Amino acid sequence: MKKSYVYATIMLSLSCCFFFLTSFIFKSINKYEIIGVLLLLIVLTYIFLGLDRSKKRFEKDIILIILISSISYYVITYLSGLFFGFNYNVYSLKIINILKNIFPVIVTIVISEVCRFMINTKIKENRYILVLSFITFFLVDTCLIFSKIDFSNISNHIDEISLYVIPSISKNILLTYLTTKVNYKTQITYRLINEIPIYMVPIVPNLGPYLQAVCELTLPVIILIFVNNFYKKLPMNKEKIKNKKNYKIMYIITFIFLGIVVSFTSGLFKHQAIVIASGSMEPCLYRGDVVIVEKLNSEEIKDLNTDDILVFRRDNKIVVHRIYKKYESSKEVFFETKGDNNDNPDGYLIEIDEVLGTTNVKIKYIGLPTVLLYDLFSD
Repeated sequence: MKKSYVYATIMLSLSCCFFFLTSFIFKSINKYEIIGVLLLLIVLTYIFLGLDRSKKRFEKDIILIILISSISYYVITYLSGLFFGFNYNVYSLKIINILKNIFPVIVTIVISEVCRFMINTKIKENRYILVLSFITFFLVDTCLIFSKIDFSNISNHIDEISLYVIPSISKNILLTYLTTKVNYKTQITYRLINEIPIYMVPIVPNLGPYLQAVCELTLPVIILIFVNNFYKKLPMNKEKIKNKKNYKIMYIITFIFLGIVVSFTSGLFKHQAIVIASGSMEPCLYRGDVVIVEKLNSEEIKDLNTDDILVFRRDNKIVVHRIYKKYESSKEVFFETKGDNNDNPDGYLIEIDEVLGTTNVKIKYIGLPTVLLYDLFSD
């Protein structure tokens, strides 16, 4: 075995042990200790492995792919916030606090990606050590999260695992791959674009932890596919490569948009799209209209009043009718509903557990294809 492989294996193994023990066992690591260990690792890497020249060939092309993909990701996720809603950023937006928040993050990003590049360029022919490198930098990326997780009661930490840990796997696969193709500048560019803005924007889309995790997991995969295809098609002339890129960007946007639509109509999040399939609410709502339902908790449901539009589930069907009467007692609330186009109330009372929410937003006619298909197959 080459000496460089031996040195790399020892350094990476020791780093893995350190991050594993401090995050899983002792649960005492902080961001400045991470920076200190990475600096030590860079020094040892330089002493034992040396430093290869930075690979600048196609650097601008790869950075352009990263920029276009990341900007498209931000545009689509923030547009989705128009449907899912927004949350105020939990980080302080005062200049001094922004600087305090982003400084250690930027330092960690730069040091870890330079270190990753220095090591991986020496061991990229050895897949086993490359996997060990991936594990090391995955632990660097997630050790602060792991240190806060109580593994004896892991069910309470599913959100953290889905939002941070799982996307980190996808991200570190991409970053490890980039070190074998280009240089640390591409990795730093990717991480700065996708990890710094969260500390600087006033609002963030309320996608929920699971959809957010899917989006953050998907972006590195798409970039990896683009970069890989770029290298496969290098013999092609420049114009063809440019045209291929444009088509693939369209495919990405379409794919993410369809994913958002599917998630939005599935009812997993705060808002849900529902197609009106009957004429019982005319002239307020017509067949084929789509309403945006805002889901409510029990306390919010109790605040609804007569004339509010109620969305509820009855006999395994979702019904959109107006509140005709409200019945309250000291402990319970019931609603009697009626369609605007119906002569009589519905003839039953709706309990809180049956209520999905309310709606004040409609989009006319875009659900007509769904209604026509329903009519076709129900006959």
